[in-house]
Amino acid sequence: MEEPIVEIREIHLNVIYVRYQGTYLGFRKQSMSMVKQLFAYAKKHHIPINEENKVMTLYHDNPYITQEHQLRTSVALMVPHDFDYVNDDMVGSLEIQGKFAILHLVTRSYHLLFHHPLRHMPLATA
Repeated sequence: MEEPIVEIREIHLNVIYVRYQGTYLGFRKQSMSMVKQLFAYAKKHHIPINEENKVMTLYHDNPYITQEHQLRTSVALMVPHDFDYVNDDMVGSLEIQGKFAILHLVTRSYHLLFHHPLRHMPLATA
């Protein structure tokens, strides 16, 4: 794993996401299936999945003041600003704008996701 980088900057992003509500441990157990749902939506709507369209995890709540079962965490994929979102029960759309602290963390699973030869296999069946 590379050294993490933290930066504070103004951002303006459009993302699609799959959200989980519950403990962070529960999120960790569900995160790969959430990524598969997100990628299936992206494939269906012809959104390229590459290193330019970053996959990110969004933590919406402060765990010190929010009860564990109410914590919201999302797996998100950046999409172009002109992307025409198609409503879906499992995948939402969100515009993120403002000043944020951003943690860049590249893990082994990220490298497997984007550099593994099986990456182009279908993630979900219709």
